[in-house]
Amino acid sequence: MKLILEKYNPAIYILYAIMVLLPFGGTPVVYCIVALLLDFIIQQKWKNLHGFIDYKNPLVWMTLFYLMICLSLLWTQNSKSGRFELEQKLSLLIIPIIIYAHKEKLMLAMDKLMFAFVCSNLFISIFAIVLGINTKINHVLLIDNSSLLPVYSEFSPFLHVAYFGFYLCIALIISIYFVRYSSNKIIKIVSVISILFCAVALYFSSSKGSFLSLFFMLACMAVIEFINSKSKLKLGLIYATVLSLIVFSLKENPRIYSIKQMVVELIHPEKADPNASSDMSNGQRIYVIKSSIEVIKSNFWVGVGAGDVIDELEQKYITNNYQVLAKKKLNCHNQFLESFVEMGLLGGFIFLILNVVAIIQSIKNKNQLQLYFIIGFSIIALTESFLNHQAGVVFFALFLSIFSILNKNFLKVHEKNSNHNRS
Repeated sequence: MKLILEKYNPAIYILYAIMVLLPFGGTPVVYCIVALLLDFIIQQKWKNLHGFIDYKNPLVWMTLFYLMICLSLLWTQNSKSGRFELEQKLSLLIIPIIIYAHKEKLMLAMDKLMFAFVCSNLFISIFAIVLGINTKINHVLLIDNSSLLPVYSEFSPFLHVAYFGFYLCIALIISIYFVRYSSNKIIKIVSVISILFCAVALYFSSSKGSFLSLFFMLACMAVIEFINSKSKLKLGLIYATVLSLIVFSLKENPRIYSIKQMVVELIHPEKADPNASSDMSNGQRIYVIKSSIEVIKSNFWVGVGAGDVIDELEQKYITNNYQVLAKKKLNCHNQFLESFVEMGLLGGFIFLILNVVAIIQSIKNKNQLQLYFIIGFSIIALTESFLNHQAGVVFFALFLSIFSILNKNFLKVHEKNSNHNRS
């Protein structure tokens, strides 16, 4: 059995399946991860983990983050919810280890793996646009005076809009990267089509965190390309136009209110209604943050423990008379705050270090994909508790892992392709 697995290397094919299935969500992704783990055990791939334990390796900090969650189960009050969280976030432990163990062979398949993810998002984008438009037309026909403007939930068919939106952001970034660096014409053509449809789907999905993430990722890309480009004026005009379009979309999108109103509510939260719908008030997030900080102060060193975050926040909402927040049982809507609430000072800093180490590694290795990803994730982590669901956990663990193992030889090949394309 071991010899057969070594010959055909099924882990690569399982990863292809995960890349395709991720945007659909559901249990098939879990089955694929279990298959990866079984392959890892049967082939004894732990023998390939030399060099994994290094404080400069962000994957080590990812596994430490999960182990800290496990440790916090010792002082949680809701042990049932805590055990469910450990199960849900298990990918943070096993995926980085498995990816690192297969890193040599993954280098050969990296382009195809990322392309599989792009194609899957392209398909779902087309499906989401068609489905959303059809749903909107039916609503208009059935309801008098129904708005012709899109409703974000009508354009996210499989996942919560926050995850769907961020998936589209990363698919867009990879597509742009392929257009810029790939020497394969088919990949380039499909990537251009992907950029068009994923951008439209992202606009209609109207995820605020995803818009902000894409803006900062493209801004970072613009700076890097501007520094490296010989035709700085032309490139500068292109990126200025793209970023201007994004800003315009943020302002004109029917679900995202004017920039001025957003700024006013965030600076002066007393002008926002804490009991209004979160769709009607950006300032409501301030009350969530305020309550989260109060919980952190009361449990500064070790946090409330895995499984108790929602219970503690709900009690704080009730105490502060935030009735709508308590009824909805809203989480922190900020992964950094969520980590401090759950695991206190040590766990929160481990999560911070994980992100910082990933940024340092990407800059040191001139790894643009890793840099764009971790910047985008850090931004959306400020607006969502992104690791509270499997769709976020698996996505984060998988993409940070595969981007972090990209070696300099892989990156140099793409750089040579880019220079050849320009010439």
